[in-house]
Amino acid sequence: MLQEDADAIYCASEAIMESVDPEIRAGKTVKVIEHQVDFEHFDYKNLDDVARDIHAPVIGYFGSLTDSNDWGMIEHAAKARPDWKFVFLGNKRIALPELEALPNVEFRGFVSYQDLPREAAGFSVGIMFWKMTDWIRACSPLKLKEYLALGLPVVSVPIDEVVNKYSNYVHFASTPDEFVEAVERALQDTNREERRDYVKQFSWKAATREIMTDCGLN
Repeated sequence: MLQEDADAIYCASEAIMESVDPEIRAGKTVKVIEHQVDFEHFDYKNLDDVARDIHAPVIGYFGSLTDSNDWGMIEHAAKARPDWKFVFLGNKRIALPELEALPNVEFRGFVSYQDLPREAAGFSVGIMFWKMTDWIRACSPLKLKEYLALGLPVVSVPIDEVVNKYSNYVHFASTPDEFVEAVERALQDTNREERRDYVKQFSWKAATREIMTDCGLN
């Protein structure tokens, strides 16, 4: 068993750590190290002026687009608020003909990591809209901190790790109607600088140093 053979176990969320057998946790280092962020890359202050849509709020998402996303939630919101634009960046691995036919929904396709911050900086709100499977409930979304570094208000389904640690920076929604209401609140959220300043403490380098110290490699 991998857990038994490992010298130390690092988990992306509290839920994952709690799933580790208590006897294993008692005998070795088992701790949470969340996904971090390449802050300098996503920091909106490092971007030149970004073109923003002056006609409509842009509700945006970047990442793989699959059947794990809650497209019913998006379709409801897009129909309920035709004055909002919904923009998706990433490889689309699912057919969504009804959604693609809506005039305020745009799938822009793959965007390179290098170009991603500039493309996403044009969003008004960053969203995380997955179906609430056990996998999603236990995850620690990488894109959350990337959204925050961009200064974006965030709307998310109620992922445990996000609810427990980031409720000051995220608006939550469990249903299509709640999603529309949460986006409306997020559009009024002006704490851009506070979001950016909070997330700059998270660093892949610091996480790596912590792991190396635990393993006696420093």
